[in-house]
Amino acid sequence: MIEAYDFVGSMDSRFYYDLDALQKKYPGLEPGIESVYRVREKLPAHNTTTVTNTGVETGAANQLLDFYTPHTVRKVLEYYAMDYKLLGIPIPEWAEKMLLESSQGS
Repeated sequence: MIEAYDFVGSMDSRFYYDLDALQKKYPGLEPGIESVYRVREKLPAHNTTTVTNTGVETGAANQLLDFYTPHTVRKVLEYYAMDYKLLGIPIPEWAEKMLLESSQGS
């Protein structure tokens, strides 16, 4: 049950803010998180601006369309439907776009 978790983060546009909150909650994670994601470099010192994650670290955002088809997107969303619902996670924009385009083409 979700109540058993004490931290839920998202790999969305607020990814770095969630990483910052995670390393503040569990300071022992900070060296590893900083070495991989360089959170301190990416977040503004006084939160005067918004930093958004676009997947540039791994290039994953640009590679999604190479691995997913409308059929596989539907299957993945069906499989994880309960997670999306319980955690209040929005369906990724690229997935919505792919499904919409495929429905218009049929």
